[in-house]
Amino acid sequence: MKQQVFETETVYNLPFILGTLWEVISLLFLAVIIYFIIKLYRKLIKFLDRNTPD
Repeated sequence: MKQQVFETETVYNLPFILGTLWEVISLLFLAVIIYFIIKLYRKLIKFLDRNTPD
């Protein structure tokens, strides 16, 4: 039986790579927005606790 050698060429699927990159960036952006909302909420609660009459 004869042995055959096939040459391969790397093909990059650009739409898949860009789509995956876009999803990662959007998830990071969403995480940053949630982080700042939580931070603002904590500051608001601290402010309200400090300025409420006893």
